[in-house]
Amino acid sequence: MANTVSRFSPRYWRTRVFRPVAVRPDGTRDEAQHFFVRVGHAGRREAIGLGTNDREAAARKAAALYAKLKAGGWDRVLREFRRETAAPKETGLSVGEWIALASEYAPNPPRTATNYAYALRRVAADIAQAKPARGKSRFDPCGAWREQTDTLALATLTPVAVEDWMLTFLKPHRGKPLAEQKATRSMASYLRNARALFSRRVLDAMRKHNVPLPNPIPFADVRLAGKAGSTRYHSTIDARALLRDAQAELAESDPDAYAVILLALGAGLRRSEIDALQWQSVMPDRGIIRVQTTAQRHVKSEESEGDVVCDAALFVELEKTRRPDGTLYVVQPSTEHPPTRAAQFYRCKPTFDRVTAWLKAHGVLTAKPLHTLRKEFGSLVADAGDIHQAMLQLRHAQISTTEAFYADRRHRATVGVGAILNSPTATSATIDEK
Repeated sequence: MANTVSRFSPRYWRTRVFRPVAVRPDGTRDEAQHFFVRVGHAGRREAIGLGTNDREAAARKAAALYAKLKAGGWDRVLREFRRETAAPKETGLSVGEWIALASEYAPNPPRTATNYAYALRRVAADIAQAKPARGKSRFDPCGAWREQTDTLALATLTPVAVEDWMLTFLKPHRGKPLAEQKATRSMASYLRNARALFSRRVLDAMRKHNVPLPNPIPFADVRLAGKAGSTRYHSTIDARALLRDAQAELAESDPDAYAVILLALGAGLRRSEIDALQWQSVMPDRGIIRVQTTAQRHVKSEESEGDVVCDAALFVELEKTRRPDGTLYVVQPSTEHPPTRAAQFYRCKPTFDRVTAWLKAHGVLTAKPLHTLRKEFGSLVADAGDIHQAMLQLRHAQISTTEAFYADRRHRATVGVGAILNSPTATSATIDEK
């Protein structure tokens, strides 16, 4: 049997320590002064600086690191070694420069890219305590706060700084359970969106274009603090009564608003999909509404494209809202999407505003009443069929999204207490379906 060297021995690590090399945009190579070691444990792999330019000393430190890793896990090692080693060399990139490079080398759909960029800017601005005026809308493409935040150094986003930001974000809401839960969800959303700008896809694209990566990668070791609570949808509306009220009150007086409600509650379409829906995509003979990218608009994602199977009565009601002049779009106005830098803009905004007001007046008191109709649609489909059918109708990429955010499973097995108590011969529990 070949003689193997133990990983607890410095000799094992002597040839495994290395100096990272960064390739700058002009092609020059910049080698780190100190040795690093890449080590894996418990399904996680990290490159850790050893704080010395001597190979033998680096090998001894690597062996000690491995021993501590096996004994105490990653938390102990990262806390100790990353505190002892010198601070990593900064890339020199600003927040705005990173966003621009990510947009160029690993582009996302405009709305998605805007959400990611806003989250990153928000976290960076809060950490730097820049406190710029954010304006009336977070989607404002010309807001002065963005220009101010874009000049902040990317090195601002260290793991410790982000963790401190999380604590500060939640601090005002401590002791108020509902407020803290809401703040935790908002914080999780910011982290999830900001971290997306440092995903493997983005980092691989940066490497291919010789962009020096930040070290450490922002948000890489950040874990969510606090309890966000369940995000599962729980229905609080009567879909049957809501549709009947909409037919009685809107079908003649405001057919566009009626069409919006039909498409959201009867077909589960998103706001942007309703805004872009053309009559050519409404196919009553096939019983479907087709969601697809058109010459005018992109769909949200690749998975969002698809056919929604609809009830025949939906097409009958929808046809009643059609204008006699043969307009292109299902919901007025018939004007095209105007040229704008805004990532979020709707042709039908006045109609959506009227629908939102009507829904709130009829008891849909959520933060996003129109989107609640899409969730109710998913819940009703899951109730009539199963969660898989709801996923297909909602056009989700993963069934976990449907399960976690959309489908309220109303049919639950219960113990038939009444039957047990009222039956003198009953000897065991019975199960009823509600």
